[in-house]
Amino acid sequence: MSNPDIEVSRVIYGTDFLAACAEFDFVQPDPEGLISALERGALAGLVARLGGTAIGTVFIGMGGVAPGDAAFYGAMQKIDPEGKTPPIYALKVSDEYPHQGGGTALMLAAEKVIIQDRSLPNKVCLTVQTTAKPALKLYKKLGYEDRGMIIVEDALIPDDQDGWGRGTVESVVMTKDLQSE
Repeated sequence: MSNPDIEVSRVIYGTDFLAACAEFDFVQPDPEGLISALERGALAGLVARLGGTAIGTVFIGMGGVAPGDAAFYGAMQKIDPEGKTPPIYALKVSDEYPHQGGGTALMLAAEKVIIQDRSLPNKVCLTVQTTAKPALKLYKKLGYEDRGMIIVEDALIPDDQDGWGRGTVESVVMTKDLQSE
């Protein structure tokens, strides 16, 4: 169940989204690309706030999985050959607010955005690293189904110095059929 004190809002301007990420030290790897994608509508950015403080963010690919995301795209082609299933990317909740419902609130809000956009199929997909046990537990609790594994050899991943590096990542591909309101 989501925490009723957490407010989730959609952010239109990329600079506003980046400012919210900065509130809890979540550094984005390509800020200019993110700003552009948010402002042209290719991504929908959501921010969760508790008492006015940003505690988490997530974004949704509004045009389906990008072919540039080769491993994820290849895995999704088997599930959705037309490539229209919107992906949820980069769910991040501040380390200062664990287990308070921020992740649940963001995921439910992301699903609602997808359902309300009548141009999108009522299905969603995501990948989650196999080492992210709390996230895997959350997605399963929310009804996401495991569709298999992918291994990305040269993935962009957060490093311990609040930046980004490259490495091998094993992830689970998950999907969920959404119910219309």
